[in-house]
Amino acid sequence: GEWGRLQRQLLSNVLGKKAEKIYNVDEGVTKIQEAIHCRRILLVLDDVDDRDQLNAVLGMREWFYPGSKIIVTTRNQHLFDDSEVCSCKMYKVMPLNAQELIRLFSWHAFGKEKPLEDHEDLTEKVILHCKGTPLALKVLGSSLCDRSTEVWESALRKLKAIPDNKILEKLRISYDLLPDDDVQKIFLDIACF
Repeated sequence: GEWGRLQRQLLSNVLGKKAEKIYNVDEGVTKIQEAIHCRRILLVLDDVDDRDQLNAVLGMREWFYPGSKIIVTTRNQHLFDDSEVCSCKMYKVMPLNAQELIRLFSWHAFGKEKPLEDHEDLTEKVILHCKGTPLALKVLGSSLCDRSTEVWESALRKLKAIPDNKILEKLRISYDLLPDDDVQKIFLDIACF
């Protein structure tokens, strides 16, 4: 299941090699404990939305080698309302403002701080459909760099057809614009890192 996949991924990352098959959650927990008690690690859990998962990971804190760190990102600050996680430091990341979004996208799409004059409207539409998500803006900006207006308009039509909460599908548009299989594989390697 999902836990087994996550446990294997964690073990692979910690050990630097492909993890063996894990047959149940308890076995996975034991293998993880053995792997992390003797080395300092940085564990980043991105977009956590389940309190039980968060508590399970944070409940393992004493297994970690001294100096190890756990960073959790979430859009739901209420995950931290119970006593299990109250000793954690919280940092609230503020969303980028409109000018920062334009600047971020423009650097990737045009190589400068502002959009090209004939692309201002298209830029605003891309930013609107990406809902201010920096990763999507960077990836789409890079993918649309030096592309024709027709390619931009095609990408916008595809963006409009994707529900707002489906960011991976939005990133797929950039992936599909990559020139060949090798570049697509590199994109996937970087995205998974």
